[in-house]
Amino acid sequence: MYEEAEKILDGAMEKSKGPFSKARQLLMIHLLENGKADLAMKHLEAAFSDSAENKDEWSWSSELVSLFFLNFEKAKDVDGAEDFCKILSNWKPLDSETMSFLIKTYAAAEKTCPEMRVRLSQHQIEVSEEIQDLLKTVCP
Repeated sequence: MYEEAEKILDGAMEKSKGPFSKARQLLMIHLLENGKADLAMKHLEAAFSDSAENKDEWSWSSELVSLFFLNFEKAKDVDGAEDFCKILSNWKPLDSETMSFLIKTYAAAEKTCPEMRVRLSQHQIEVSEEIQDLLKTVCP
């Protein structure tokens, strides 16, 4: 089914200039819900490169962002979560929700990030008390 959806999207992209952000997001959501984070990341990278010139036209759904982070957290993939944050930051500054997901990923992976408090401060991001508690283990 994925291959068929990808062929349809590729065909549409060859015939027209788009925009295809909604279609890509729906495909990525489907992939993430079915445990295919690697394929979703491939589409994310393609969306990033295709949209670099038109970044004002792209808007992330909160569902897509949370699904990516849930996959990173489950896989304890801090590097993937950090890469995802870099991509997101190309469109807009990271917000409290995004940084909270990132901190949860670090905590799940039992990894530390000594500069996390500095990053939060630099971006003027406040996090909930729950995340503050996790931050104590992530950034001792």
